[in-house]
Amino acid sequence: MSDKYRAIVESGFILQIDDPGIATSWDMIKPEPSLADYRKYVTLRIEALNHALAGIPPEKVRYHWCWGSWHGAHVNDIPLEHIIDIALKVRAQTYSFEAANVRHQHEMDVWRTTKLAPGTILMPGVISHATNIVEHPEIVARRLVDWAGIVGRENVVGGAARGAGRRGGPRDENLGWWLLNFRVRPPSRHSERLQSTGAIVPLRSLVAISGDGL
Repeated sequence: MSDKYRAIVESGFILQIDDPGIATSWDMIKPEPSLADYRKYVTLRIEALNHALAGIPPEKVRYHWCWGSWHGAHVNDIPLEHIIDIALKVRAQTYSFEAANVRHQHEMDVWRTTKLAPGTILMPGVISHATNIVEHPEIVARRLVDWAGIVGRENVVGGAARGAGRRGGPRDENLGWWLLNFRVRPPSRHSERLQSTGAIVPLRSLVAISGDGL
């Protein structure tokens, strides 16, 4: 993969590595591994990924993980605290991950005690893929403000958990357009707070979509 990764970067693009497996493999491996064995399993794969990324500037790399886009209970998802240190070993400047999913939104607290390397940028998915309800722009803005308050304004870029392509239930043909529409209009109530916290990407520029896309 190294040659392919280099070709992407040399073409002027940001290389995004989509790696849900670091989290979703936890309840897929049979027989069920111990936590220690699972950490060894994913560490080996992160080492292989870093080998492929060798020589590529970290600022050209974005690493994305999530807990999968299937619509189920997700009660067996591995907690972020068990994999965060391994994920942050990837040679990337920006880390993209689910942050609005109701099963994992609380895990922003894990980042309070996580030491980030200088220059690290977080791209929390402040728009969820797990519901057909379009989040109100003020909710998304509030999430951004919360993240800026936790990890520092210079470390936050707003993103989406995944795409809208696999949201559960009947699909409204206008869903994708509604999502894109509010991403280009800053919310009134939290605009000043977003500016004062200095989040790198204000809501009107919140168009980074990870995973499935629209």
